[in-house]
Amino acid sequence: METPEVSSGSVPRDSTHFTNADGHKIYYRRWVPQHAPRAVLFLCHGVAEHIERYNPLASTLADKGILVVGNDHVGHGKSEGIRVDCRNFREYVRDLLQLVHMVKDEQPNIQSDIPHFLFGHSMGGGVAILAALDSPGLFSGVLLSAPIVIINPEQATSFKICLVRATALLFPQLHVGSLNFDHLSRDPEQVKAYINDPLVYTRGMKARWSLCALNALQEIEERLRDITWPYLLMHGSDDQLVLKEGSEMLHEKSQSEDKTLKIYPDYRHEILNEPKEYSDVVVNDIVSWLEERIS
Repeated sequence: METPEVSSGSVPRDSTHFTNADGHKIYYRRWVPQHAPRAVLFLCHGVAEHIERYNPLASTLADKGILVVGNDHVGHGKSEGIRVDCRNFREYVRDLLQLVHMVKDEQPNIQSDIPHFLFGHSMGGGVAILAALDSPGLFSGVLLSAPIVIINPEQATSFKICLVRATALLFPQLHVGSLNFDHLSRDPEQVKAYINDPLVYTRGMKARWSLCALNALQEIEERLRDITWPYLLMHGSDDQLVLKEGSEMLHEKSQSEDKTLKIYPDYRHEILNEPKEYSDVVVNDIVSWLEERIS
């Protein structure tokens, strides 16, 4: 049985953090516009990565007058906790909503009537879906990038699921799956940057985390018809890590009146980190969608 990797947080003095319900220090940062914000957007990153990887998007949005806030999930990046582990997927949802309410309470200079949006990528997309479902009316819209919605039947056979359940109970920190990094992006420099980033966890998925994710996916799939909030749903057609069919199912079953699905031909999993001429298309779509709902 391997020894869990535990981070002390190692948060620099001038960084910002809050303490979650389990007593862990959770790192977060803000991208603040020069003038009074026209809107607020909360960022929710994917598994094994961290919030600083969204600096290009966040900086662009801040330049458009949007206050952007995002945290490293517990056990990720500069936040405390056993690396990429949880007892329940809803720990991520709980911490996100704590941050949202904290920022709303701490920003008396922000007009209370400006819209608040939520952006989630991959695992963070699943977190965003559950957070928005749990708090109807809290967000004016949700943006989802390759969100986890359904289980890949080729990777999660009945036998493998049973094995993960047993392993999660006996050896929760055991790695039961690995990531093909080339599936992240068509840009080799982006793939290299991901692998060499010291804040990215590259050792694979653990048994207990995998079981928590499976349980969350079951809940998400059962609640798709409860989705009524406006959303922009984005997915690459060549995503080998998270099935685009999940996004298509969400779009079909959701009851939202304001809903948009964009499938980007030949894009891989990290649509924001494809070669620049392609990722710029995604950023422009995000900006346009937000602008239409802010003005």
